[in-house]
Amino acid sequence: MAPPPHLEIAAFTPSSALLAAHAGAHRIELCKDKSADGLTPELNGFIKLKDQLQKDGYVSSPGDQSPNKQTHEVNQSTEANPLVQINIMIRPSSNASTDFTVPKSEYAVMREQISQFKRVGGEGFVFGILTRDAQTGKLRVDEERCGELVRLCRSTTIAAGDDGGDDGGDEKSQGMGRRCTFHRAFDRIAVEDMEAELDIVCLFFLFLWRGRSRDR
Repeated sequence: MAPPPHLEIAAFTPSSALLAAHAGAHRIELCKDKSADGLTPELNGFIKLKDQLQKDGYVSSPGDQSPNKQTHEVNQSTEANPLVQINIMIRPSSNASTDFTVPKSEYAVMREQISQFKRVGGEGFVFGILTRDAQTGKLRVDEERCGELVRLCRSTTIAAGDDGGDDGGDEKSQGMGRRCTFHRAFDRIAVEDMEAELDIVCLFFLFLWRGRSRDR
């Protein structure tokens, strides 16, 4: 029997994320404030959600090495719950980055938020930063800062001020299992420039794209 299709749902509260998991979602983008199109969720809300999902068997507990939980597959014979991946939106403010060109002050907050969620078991992050080309004025993927955030996500170092650098060990100990998703900021890029920007976006494990550029 073919495996069921994967379902991804954006949830703006921990309670709606829990409902999504029980309804069969495989991946949940956790954020808050739907009116702002999604901002970084509350840390305590994520902790409570993760604890409840562990109790319900939807996410693996520390040290769980069962095949079902390692492969994220549904065990059809036992009807075991599939693992639910929680990807945390990292977007501190909607006011400072309407075109996703993030100022230094907000970038520092993004770094700190990633470190905070890593400390409490965050395994997936959603973010995106653009920059304006000095010559054309067009929006491009901010390769330098996005790359820094990817390295920070995947580094085992979680202290504030971490530079995301290599701290030794194998890929698993480096946090390479942490997922990074480039969000809908990609839609702000002009359609004719999207193909060229894909090489940079490939720094990320996944990216969210509406399939067309937004009106600017």
